[in-house]
Amino acid sequence: QCSSSNTACSPAALQAAGFSPAEANVMSCIAVTENSGNATGCNGNACGTFQIMLTVNQLVGSACGGTLNCPALCKGNDGVAVKTAACQPCVQAANNPQCNAQTAKNLVSQSGYKDWIPPRSNNQNSAACVQQYAGG
Repeated sequence: QCSSSNTACSPAALQAAGFSPAEANVMSCIAVTENSGNATGCNGNACGTFQIMLTVNQLVGSACGGTLNCPALCKGNDGVAVKTAACQPCVQAANNPQCNAQTAKNLVSQSGYKDWIPPRSNNQNSAACVQQYAGG
């Protein structure tokens, strides 16, 4: 899990962002497996604390400025959409830890942890977080 001093992904910070205690524990662990607990940075088309896929997910929340339709903005023909000018508002918002957490919370509310575990994700370590902190 992220350290208690990490304002982007400690369990306490995630509970403050609206996650239940169990969700906060799981997602704090997932944040370490996704982006080493860092609030910023992109890997391919995935950005921020929870490596939100910008070509697939809208960013939604007050910290995101409302709703950013990133799948429409980040369609790139070069394979790395985050490098396109149109996608930059999404990259900046996804690298805002509050926006990233709000979007992650929306995704968890919609479909549990499926966006972070195989087959939707290539993160082989995230399922262990779900197993350890949510009992599966």
